[in-house]
Amino acid sequence: MGQQPFNQSWWLNAANDARRRLASKFAGNRGRMTDVLRAAVEAAITAEARAGREHLQDPYWRDAFTGHSVGQDEIDAVGYARQMRLTPSPSEQRKPVTYVNRLAQDFEVLKLRFRRDEPDPDGYGIGTLHAVTNALFRKARELGISAP
Repeated sequence: MGQQPFNQSWWLNAANDARRRLASKFAGNRGRMTDVLRAAVEAAITAEARAGREHLQDPYWRDAFTGHSVGQDEIDAVGYARQMRLTPSPSEQRKPVTYVNRLAQDFEVLKLRFRRDEPDPDGYGIGTLHAVTNALFRKARELGISAP
């Protein structure tokens, strides 16, 4: 017997059915998705604060000539990150992609302010803010939310 011809309409119907099932499965979880995203950002901020404190205490991270510690830059950046409004609005809870997009925009503004206002000679402070933003994007992708 010969091979059956590919039935494109069957495949498209199956794909659309799977998409509908997934959408309905996650419809009630959208508010929880923003909770998971917020927790990921908060955990990243906490981890960066811990790293900054460790770097402040370790002489390896201190410039021998100036006495400057990159840990201070990281701590300063954490202070900026903690100013972010992480609480999602009701509309963001219904549509988590809008929450991710708002946080992404807010982080970009925050990074611009940090670069303008803070000395960060080695780039560890801005790197701290990038690490927190990347944690948000990583968690969004894990949840199937398209991140910028």
